[in-house]
Amino acid sequence: MNTVGETLEHALRIRERQQAAIAALGQRALAVRDLRVLLPEAVRLVADTLEVEYVKILERLPSSDASLLRAGVGWRPGAVGVVTMTEETETRFLHAHGVVSGLSVVIGGPRHAWGVLGGHTRRRRDFNGDDVHYLAAVANVVAAAVEADAAQRRLAFLAEASTVLSASLEYDATLKTLARLAVPELADWCFVDVVDDKGGRARRVAVVHLDPTRESLGWEISHGGALDPDAPDGVSAVIHGGRPDLRPVYLDRRLGLCSLMLVPLTARDRTFGVIAFAAAESRRRFGPDDLAGAEELARRAALAADNARLFQEASGANRAKDEFLTVLSHELRTPLTSILGWARMLRSGKVAADAVERALETIERNAVAQTALVDDLLDISRIASGTFALNVHALDLVGVVEVSLESARPAVEAAGLHLRTVLPNAPLMVSGDAGRLQQVAGNLLANAIKFTPAGGNITVSLEADTERARLTVADTGPGLSADFLPHVFDSFRQADSSLTRVHGGLGIGLAIVRHLVELHGGRVSAASAGPGAGSSFVVELPLVQVSTSERSVVEASPATLRGVRVLIVEDDRDTRELLETALSGFGAATRGVVSVHDALHAVATWQPHVVVADIALPGEDGYALIDRLRRLPVRTPAIALTGYARNEDRQRALAAGYQVHIAKPVEPVELGRIVALLAGGI
Repeated sequence: MNTVGETLEHALRIRERQQAAIAALGQRALAVRDLRVLLPEAVRLVADTLEVEYVKILERLPSSDASLLRAGVGWRPGAVGVVTMTEETETRFLHAHGVVSGLSVVIGGPRHAWGVLGGHTRRRRDFNGDDVHYLAAVANVVAAAVEADAAQRRLAFLAEASTVLSASLEYDATLKTLARLAVPELADWCFVDVVDDKGGRARRVAVVHLDPTRESLGWEISHGGALDPDAPDGVSAVIHGGRPDLRPVYLDRRLGLCSLMLVPLTARDRTFGVIAFAAAESRRRFGPDDLAGAEELARRAALAADNARLFQEASGANRAKDEFLTVLSHELRTPLTSILGWARMLRSGKVAADAVERALETIERNAVAQTALVDDLLDISRIASGTFALNVHALDLVGVVEVSLESARPAVEAAGLHLRTVLPNAPLMVSGDAGRLQQVAGNLLANAIKFTPAGGNITVSLEADTERARLTVADTGPGLSADFLPHVFDSFRQADSSLTRVHGGLGIGLAIVRHLVELHGGRVSAASAGPGAGSSFVVELPLVQVSTSERSVVEASPATLRGVRVLIVEDDRDTRELLETALSGFGAATRGVVSVHDALHAVATWQPHVVVADIALPGEDGYALIDRLRRLPVRTPAIALTGYARNEDRQRALAAGYQVHIAKPVEPVELGRIVALLAGGI
């Protein structure tokens, strides 16, 4: 029989061995990052120092209440890495091995228990507090190793993701690759939505699930809830706010979702999309650590996608430049050939008397064509540089269209076409530049004449509702393909730019139409049922209510804006004061505010006729402002006056709801004219 002293000495030796084992395991965990090596070493060490026959490390499976036997000592062969058990089946498993006594502790994790460490014996034994402390210390070492392993796997995943994402220079392909990377590493479902530059709305480009056969369901279910791109919260809110949305508990029975993360895709201070990570079958609940990993992946993906988009734009611009120079050379040289040829023949005196008149007509016709070509190029240049000016006044749009029709009739007759007009008897008053609006109608007519074959029909109609006049030019020409239709108003874009094309031109007439219409606070659209089905172009302009005596030229003078209330939303004091002073000088009543909150209060209490707003504002930006304004019953005209001057910035502002986009700096007189245009009839 052991004496008390011998028992104490034995216990002390065991504790010393356990302390040494903990220190050794900690050092080993620092040196060995592979859990497949470390966990088996840990269970053998516990079996030796705790003096038990069986040791287990169970990993809790997030998809159920079961746990997986990750490492063990003493269990039947083949059990490790295969056997899963719940509390009930674990009891039967232990009894099957003759276990009588045991001790288990939790292996912690960042937010929930990762698993369990346990020691068991077939002998009846009372484990004491020292045994519990020892096993808990080992569990802490294992928990730290598990967390380090998870961090290492996250870094490896992100490194691999960066490599994969950067391998593609196709924009949509990059975003689809992003979704594939996220499943199942970060989520069970992944949805990617991007903002359509043309319409400003979100469009879904990728849906990925653990089971590819279920992805079609994800495409079909897009209405209602946070994943709906058109809903006011969720995807739309993240796009407009640029901030992530973490929902640890999010239930959607249609897809079996239980948790959700919405993360913005942002590049160069612009949010162009959202990636949604959703948990379903795994039953995981997303937390701050998951969000941090998702944000890092989204950051890298956004950079790769933006690079792909820029590469595509640069490649497209380079191709467009080459095509434009080729077409420009042709369009310049063709009339010059006739001009120079006939001029030299006339100078030589070798032209018969009866051919002189024809020679002069040819020279004049081609010189006029050259002049029109140069004028169009100058217009495009002025529009691009923001120096395009309008001579705005109240005018009858019916008269403008009639003048354009009379100018086009000779060309219609020469082309063998039938022209049908539907014009109202009463005037339709708009605020605008008569010459430029004639140019709009003339360009649309010229386009229809050019592309409609002999014997075809052109219909010009003008109508109005309570707010807008609507000019429609329809033809029975070759129509537009679905691929080209979104680009029909782009500069230097043509449906056929090949060397064998039938129709000439630079492809800038319709681009000028779009810019002129937008400068007048209107919008233009094109429609076609497809090749061979003809085309129709619709111009919409805001109506103004004026009496006969008031139908006079609107110039930017001190009386121009008399009685007009203009709200200026600008956080830069110098700019705000400049705008207030300039518009006040034109007779307007002005009020300046610095934030969206103050602007909405001013709209509610002061009821301005026109809002002039910067886009970059503290807190909420100008897009949030226009979104809130467009939800109000009264539609207040709004101008985006911003330093963001790219074409895509202008398109985004107009798509968001602004009537006009003006790049800083702006001439006060020009701003006064545009405000007068939008405030027409007040």
